[in-house]
Amino acid sequence: MSAIRTWMPDDKNPGTQEARGMLNEYKKEWARRVGGTKAPAITDTMLRAMVQTCDEQHPIGIRDRAVLLLGRGALNRR
Repeated sequence: MSAIRTWMPDDKNPGTQEARGMLNEYKKEWARRVGGTKAPAITDTMLRAMVQTCDEQHPIGIRDRAVLLLGRGALNRR
């Protein structure tokens, strides 16, 4: 909306109250629709299974294992 107001002549700036109201309503609806769609947290059994698939002889496998274990250690998505 700032870009629209910037390009308009000074004497013909559009009102933004209605547009802001529409955007606020859209934000509320979006939050309501998307709010509860998080995936379930990873269980210890799931984490062990994922870690076992990482190849410890390859740098990518070591990286993946580290990311999994550090993420769980930091309590991310627990």
